Amino acid sequence: WRWCERYRAALLCRDRAEQLQQLAALGRDFVYAARAYGQTIIDERHLPEHHRTVHTQKLGGVCGGDKYVVHGILFKFALATTRPPVCTTAQQAMKISQRERLGVMCYERCSGIQSGAHHLMLPLFALVDYRGFRLSAASLVPLGRASLRYGSADAGRTIHCSDPIASDLMAQAAKVLHIAPHPIKRRRRSEPEPELCAAADIEVHLGSDGQYYVLDTARAMPPLPYPRTSAEMVTRHFRPEFVGSYRIPLSPDAFSGFGVSRQEEYNGHVVEAARVLVVERVPTAA
Repeated sequence: WRWCERYRAALLCRDRAEQLQQLAALGRDFVYAARAYGQTIIDERHLPEHHRTVHTQKLGGVCGGDKYVVHGILFKFALATTRPPVCTTAQQAMKISQRERLGVMCYERCSGIQSGAHHLMLPLFALVDYRGFRLSAASLVPLGRASLRYGSADAGRTIHCSDPIASDLMAQAAKVLHIAPHPIKRRRRSEPEPELCAAADIEVHLGSDGQYYVLDTARAMPPLPYPRTSAEMVTRHFRPEFVGSYRIPLSPDAFSGFGVSRQEEYNGHVVEAARVLVVERVPTAA
């Protein structure tokens, strides 16, 4: 069940027919395992911990609810939480899980990007909907300590962007996705503002296999204007097809607390894009 190794081997396969066969087999195996273990986790949710087949894991963080690791897959419950991003209902939490899946699909379009011998990789990802609950299932990636090379894992208090390879990979991905590079505020005013080519809380980690992995992709796309809650910042986004065809790149950190300089400019771009979508694009497609 070494999902990442199998995925990378399939991507590096030069024979197209063989590559498609490997990817199809990998997808079937992962979905089968995610569904089987996910349904077991949900069935046993109300049992005492010592009676469960799969036990909860303390992996840090609060988003995603209870976490489980089995067969090389990380499962997270989509549950309401009072921690950012605040999800007052399970429905909002389920939407955030869906946004993460869509974010993985967006960056999957960048899977051929490389900087030297390094590739931009993603975990395998699936959603398990069963008996009114939703679990997200992501393959474990080979990460060690201090593996974060790009983005922020602490809500913007610390921004990582000094790794030239990670920066190059994300700059290439931003061109594919039509995402605007944008400055992010620092904790100390004396420090220069870093420029990121993705949402500030999207993380790029250097794996122990020498490859770079993109994680936490829920905010891959720019938000719709004027979000009323932090949950709406993560759940109401433009579709990637529209972002890719819009006349200028848009910032995924518009209307967020991560921007500082030129924030009004990026917010204005998103407002204008929403107007074009509603006034011009939708009537044309109707």
